[in-house]
Amino acid sequence: MVDRLVPIPTIRLSPSAIKKRIVIGNATKLDMKTKISSMPIITNRIDIDKLTEHEIDAIAMALILYTDITKNKVRIIKKAVTFD
Repeated sequence: MVDRLVPIPTIRLSPSAIKKRIVIGNATKLDMKTKISSMPIITNRIDIDKLTEHEIDAIAMALILYTDITKNKVRIIKKAVTFD
């Protein structure tokens, strides 16, 4: 049973906005893969060559959110949730 519901904020970014945030300017799927492959925070944990283009896009979105949170552009409110 859920004790309290926690609202989950949504952030909408178009594919072109994501590409512009990761690779400056217009970017292809290969450009995205190359840029993410150059990030030790990712490549130390994940074999980029085994990922699909959709998984690379998901990593790009996660990196943008992580960057925005660490730069205080997004505020996360912690609330307790109890599950039985």
